[in-house]
Amino acid sequence: RLDSSLGSSDVGGVHISRKPGRQLSASDMSAEAHTGIAPPAMDFRRAASPTAASDFVSSPGTSAYYGGRRTLLDSSGSTCDALSFSVESPSLDGRRVASYRLFAAVFVCCFSPLLFGFSLCFTSPAQISMEGRAKGANPEAHPPARLAVFTPSQFTYYASLFNIGAVVGAFAGSSVMNRIGRKRALTLSACPHMLAWLGTALHSDPMMLTSLRMLTGFAVGMGTAITPVYIGEVATPSLRGPLGAVNQLSLTTGIFVVNLAGSYGTVVEASGQTFCDWRALALVGMALAAVLSTMICMPESPRWLAQKQRVQAAKVALRRLRDGSTLEEEAELEAAGVSQEAVSLGSGPSGYRLPPPQRGPRA
Repeated sequence: RLDSSLGSSDVGGVHISRKPGRQLSASDMSAEAHTGIAPPAMDFRRAASPTAASDFVSSPGTSAYYGGRRTLLDSSGSTCDALSFSVESPSLDGRRVASYRLFAAVFVCCFSPLLFGFSLCFTSPAQISMEGRAKGANPEAHPPARLAVFTPSQFTYYASLFNIGAVVGAFAGSSVMNRIGRKRALTLSACPHMLAWLGTALHSDPMMLTSLRMLTGFAVGMGTAITPVYIGEVATPSLRGPLGAVNQLSLTTGIFVVNLAGSYGTVVEASGQTFCDWRALALVGMALAAVLSTMICMPESPRWLAQKQRVQAAKVALRRLRDGSTLEEEAELEAAGVSQEAVSLGSGPSGYRLPPPQRGPRA
């Protein structure tokens, strides 16, 4: 809508400012407003830098703006003082820049796949100690009695039932994260981790240890379902690929950590041989899970909040995850919230409630 009596007006979200100089006809302004094409006598240019802007602005009334502001110049480049407008450019002013909170959130989140690798390969350094087998050439080199808790057949169940818990946890995690949010679901997954690892450090009963192993698998399954979703929803488009790869890197890091700690860190010496103290190693897993529990302090996924029609909370979370302008992403969140509201109300594309389905006559 143009108001010739004012010094500026808005047309389709474009701010137009009047400046002294050659007057444009109403037809020129209308054509430009609706089509985005300048009149034939005008030339559309953009300043690529402050220096470039000063190069082509040659008359006192002409103005050019750097950083996404566009200026109309006439074909001669010297009488561009009739009309100028500015548009926010997503590639310049609206650049999506990650804040340090985004990297902190992804760092804490990646303790979930790290615990996956740690839990999966926990049995690798612990097997000899748990079975009470001799190590090396000396048949008398057995681990301390407090570490020998399984027979070889019992240990097979202990190692394999981890996968059963992981399958159940993956289905549970998908449901939980859609109900209570990604952040809270990841925090919740840390609780069975801590309980299972603490119980593993304290108990010696084979059945109890096997049950705790399944609980560890359940927690791992939850994290496997939630972690990639959270990273994908909070990351900027340019960082979505690299941060997604960190998920897999964390898993392999967990495998490395458990083998390193189990072979050289949490060890005890008996009969001239070193054995993995798997009880102390379990406490390391508990400490890693405690770090994961600090996920409660991180921002929630803005996308999930918008899907739950909590648009204002989504904007607050988005601003914590970004540095710079978030106007474009906030508009996307608002659109997602409106779309979700329409779906929940059973509305059509135009916003009107859909009529109930018509049932035909029974045969």
